[in-house]
Amino acid sequence: MSVKNSGYSYNGVKYTPILPDFADIQQSPLLSSVLAEINNKNDASSTTNTLTDLSNLQAEGIGGEAVKSRLSEMLGNIGSGVSILGDLASIYLGFQQNQLAKKQLGVQTGFANANLENTVKSYNTRLADIYRSRGYTQGDSAAATEQAITANSLNFKRIG
Repeated sequence: MSVKNSGYSYNGVKYTPILPDFADIQQSPLLSSVLAEINNKNDASSTTNTLTDLSNLQAEGIGGEAVKSRLSEMLGNIGSGVSILGDLASIYLGFQQNQLAKKQLGVQTGFANANLENTVKSYNTRLADIYRSRGYTQGDSAAATEQAITANSLNFKRIG
């Protein structure tokens, strides 16, 4: 491919650009076949036809189905095995989380039971103090006071 050095002038001074000659550049066989296919095209104005022709080329590396190597099949099998191992690990970790959740529930239930038991004891003690002071002030018998305390006391029942 050769280019003419036509030159130009600016303020009366003529400049001639130095352009390379592309004739000595070697092209790959694939690029040569593509360029030859494009040059052989009769209707150069239609880019749709040119693109269709380029997509129909069956040169190496263009179009067609990729050849599967033994390595790619092995890597696919390894990927499936790794996926299965990941699934098994997820199942195992799920069981571990379930056991941890059960332990946490047991601890929380223990705290709730202790809190409730202390609250019931505190309530019953306060109730007994109120009834005893009222019974003493009113002159009630000890048996009547204890009967009122027993009737109004709370019984503690464990949760879970």
